[in-house]
This record gives sequence, structure tokens and C-alpha cells, in this order.
Amino acid sequence: MKSSSTIVLKTLLNKATNSKKLLEFLPDSEKKEILDLDQTAFFSVDDFNIERILNNVHYSWLYATLFSLEDTSDAHILMSALSFSIQEKLKKALDISHKSVELSQFAKHYCLLVFLGSLLGEADTLLPKKYLPFSEMNILLELSKVELIKLIDFLALFDVAVDLKKMVDTKSIKLINSSLSSEQKQFLKKISSYQEPYSFTPLLSEWDKTEEQFHKILHKRGLNRLGFALCSSHPDLIWYITHFLDSGRGNSLIKFSEKKISAKVVHHIRAQVLEIINFIRKSR
Repeated sequence: MKSSSTIVLKTLLNKATNSKKLLEFLPDSEKKEILDLDQTAFFSVDDFNIERILNNVHYSWLYATLFSLEDTSDAHILMSALSFSIQEKLKKALDISHKSVELSQFAKHYCLLVFLGSLLGEADTLLPKKYLPFSEMNILLELSKVELIKLIDFLALFDVAVDLKKMVDTKSIKLINSSLSSEQKQFLKKISSYQEPYSFTPLLSEWDKTEEQFHKILHKRGLNRLGFALCSSHPDLIWYITHFLDSGRGNSLIKFSEKKISAKVVHHIRAQVLEIINFIRKSR
């Protein structure tokens, strides 16, 4: 049984006067799923608020839905269901003129369902965040966008720590130091003795010695590590994290999270994620 179905069924059973008797009609495996759920697990209509879900999705993920429509008037109607903030971002990004159309509650709900359905694709189901199975990576859902981007960049500092030990070119070392923020330097000093327990391609092997490319390489490697940390995570957790970011970063995360990585490596990188989050929070 899918997790969402289990929660719905548990809610219905909780409302029934003869829930224990009804439970006996279920197969043992499904009965165990119900009993293993948190005793407070139940859902309300508000937990499945589509508008709230879409408000936490980066607007770049909505392009495909709008581009799939042949009639531009349909696109304007769909956009009108979104928050004013998202409408304005889409107008600017797509360079279009758009005047919001007043929609009935039913029409608005339908339009929001169209957007969400196109984002979910074949999965066609999404657990509310509060019902996700326990995972140490659920902490990612508590981060702001700024903090999540910072986490991604900080993850690559583990690679910088490894590469600096092998670097003899003082000019490159100075350039790296000047490219890092004071907070990044502080964290890099903290992990200076870090030893890589698995094989990653050297971070700076193709660096052209410019600050701009250094930051691009740093960010890409951070996405790589975060993707590995999300390996074997619940697909809905991955969905929330990837869609909170823009579609470019999000798709990169999805690609890395689908790699076949050993549990030992995943556990190790998750520990790095938690260490960085703790560091960031202490630095607030």
C-alpha cells in the first residue's frame, strides 16, 4: 500500500467506532503498515493544500505546463490561479504581458490541479511534508532557499580541503582563499584535516584559475554531494527539495540522487550535510 493510502485509511479507521474489528479484514502486511504509523498520523483537507504546495515550487518548473498550451489565452487563465508573486516572476522570466483573470474557486482549483498534475507526472501522488517517513534528511525541508544554496556550496568545501593538501601552486591557493567568504574559510579551517573515504574526481582538475569558474565548479560539486545524500530517500522528499530550487539545480539533484551509491557513502555524506546545517545555524 502506498504511504498516502495508508494514512488516509488510518484516518478513516480512527473515525470508525469498530476500527479494531475492521482492521482484522486487512492482509497482515497492510495491517502492520497501519499499526506502524505514528499514532497521531491523520490528515485534514488543509494538509493537501495545492496552492500552498505550488507556492513553494520554484516558478521555473511551471514553464513546461504553460508552453504545452497551444492557446495563449489558456496560459493566461492558468497563470491567474497562481499567487501574484509567481505570476509576476513568470511574466518577467517569459517576457510576456499578462493580465490576471478573475476565477471562481472551482476554476482556480482546477487550474492548480493542472499545474500540480504536470509536475507530478506518472507518480500522480504526493505526501504532505508532515507525513513523510522519518529521515535525517527531512531537516532539509526546514531550510530557507538561501540556506539550502549555502549548504550546497559548503558541501564542496570537503573537496577543496582534499585538493588543497595536494596543491603546491601558491598563486592558486591565494586565489581560492580570496574567492571564499569569511564563513566558508572558517568552515574550511574546521575540516582542514578531512580525508576523503571514497573516490571523487578532483574538484579543481579542470579549473581555469578564474573566480567565476571556481564558484561554478564549487556549486556543481555541492549539488553532486547533496544528490548522493538524497539517494534512497523517499521520492516525495526528493520532490519537495528539488522543486524548491530552480529546475536547473533541481534536475541536477534528481540525476545525482538516482545514482547507485553504496549505503556507506550515502551515510557519510549525510553526516556532512548535518554538520554543515549545524554550522550554518550556529552562525546565524
